[in-house]
Amino acid sequence: MFKRISAILLIIIGLISFCPVMGEGNEYIVKDNNSGLIEYFDKYASANTFYEENVDKFKNLILIVNSKVVKMEYGIVRFDNDCDYIDYYSLLKKENDVICPGYGVDGAYLYSSESGKNIFFKIAGDIGHTSIDNVFLIPYEELDAKPSMYHTDDTYLYHNIKSQLDYNYYANSLILDFIPEYLDTNSDYYSYDGHYFYDNFYEMIDDYNSDTYAHALNDVPYYNYYQYLPYRSLTNYSYSELEDYFYNTLGINGNLVRYNDLNKDGATDEINRSQLYGNINEFFSCQNIYGANALMLISEAINESSYGRSENAYLSNNLYNTSAFDTSEETNNKRYDSVAKSIYAHAKYFVSNRYSNYLREDYCGSFAGDKYAGITSAYSLDHYFGERLASTYFNIDNTLGLKDYNYYSIGLISSDTNIYNDGDLTDYRANVDNRLLSSIVLNEFDNSYLIQLDDSFNSDYIYNYEDSIGYINKDNLNLIIDNGDNNDGFVNITYDFNGGTYNGFDSITISTKRVVYLHILNLN
Repeated sequence: MFKRISAILLIIIGLISFCPVMGEGNEYIVKDNNSGLIEYFDKYASANTFYEENVDKFKNLILIVNSKVVKMEYGIVRFDNDCDYIDYYSLLKKENDVICPGYGVDGAYLYSSESGKNIFFKIAGDIGHTSIDNVFLIPYEELDAKPSMYHTDDTYLYHNIKSQLDYNYYANSLILDFIPEYLDTNSDYYSYDGHYFYDNFYEMIDDYNSDTYAHALNDVPYYNYYQYLPYRSLTNYSYSELEDYFYNTLGINGNLVRYNDLNKDGATDEINRSQLYGNINEFFSCQNIYGANALMLISEAINESSYGRSENAYLSNNLYNTSAFDTSEETNNKRYDSVAKSIYAHAKYFVSNRYSNYLREDYCGSFAGDKYAGITSAYSLDHYFGERLASTYFNIDNTLGLKDYNYYSIGLISSDTNIYNDGDLTDYRANVDNRLLSSIVLNEFDNSYLIQLDDSFNSDYIYNYEDSIGYINKDNLNLIIDNGDNNDGFVNITYDFNGGTYNGFDSITISTKRVVYLHILNLN
């Protein structure tokens, strides 16, 4: 699942050949489905001139070259789902990236270049452009079925995601949250950023092209709590509560002893067995030692391993579909010696070293995010990875009593921001130069916020919740979830490995919040 996108781009760019659609002998048509207008031309330049001179006179003027739409006013970009990867340039991130159509096939069409060879679109919060050879443009009136849309029932908000546009069924229906107050029940809504919602497709496209949200149903952007909750947080659930969820609610009663996938859904058919069995405590150890929220670790493992029932989980003890690396033997064999080591390696090397490391060039924050910002933007080939992680977290939290829901105050940090050791903002600590970051806000002062920092600030990637804090100028943070003071107090916990070692340590003393300490003592 997780690969370095830059490496993939080098391969893709080397293989792609761009076939021009504008040449002599081609057929050029400009038409309008609403009025019945249709004009034929023998040159692209003539057709394009007519299109540009008349586009404002019609509701959705369309320019077609050899039966392929290359310009229109309102419609959907369908990424070529015969391709595993579609390369594009992100205008927001100012870098090359890829779209995998299998994770969501449609984006909002914005406009085309003058030549019609480059198509501009919006998807999963990002804006970019790609070659016309990589996509198909479908005018809104010509859609055979609904595109990907957000949906409400009587209680919840969902994202219904398409892998094709020919039928009304959806590849995924992700439950995300309770219905926001500005949306009606049992309704469909358009959105390609997940922040602003529309009941009119044309008004959404007009707003996107005008860089405004004047016609959106919400004045303030929606931010899904779990999508923007950093990994540097702590679940309020105890080990025993989550163990009970897996064993009694889900009915898991043992590890996998075979892999038998007759229905070819990517998971063994024995739903009562899982490689998560017997390993719940490891998620909590990694939360306390490496600063990786245990329930977020579990949610990511569930998504990547089909609840611990995937072939990779069974054959390689790998819950996260990442290249195995801890010892040279594991790296060479591309498998972990145990499931616990897979959890440990992900928490240490991915969460603490990669997602949270200010010094990495690809640092984008430890929150799941979307295609524009967060883990999804830099490490996942799935442009809806953040929503899938949020959906799984919400499902578990909702089942168990919503102890984590909106628990922390969360702020979005602007780029090129200084972090300080004091509330007066005089004792400089670090600088964060990035496009958009999410952080837990612990406390508020006259001119600053006290925030939980991502970086562990040590070479072993061990995370100390009490020490990894800093102050930021109020002007550089936008509070998106305000739940008051989150500074719960800290206690020290010592892990003694009884004569053995853990990452070379005989014992480790870490500082964690008091609520976690109470869970460990079973006093919660």
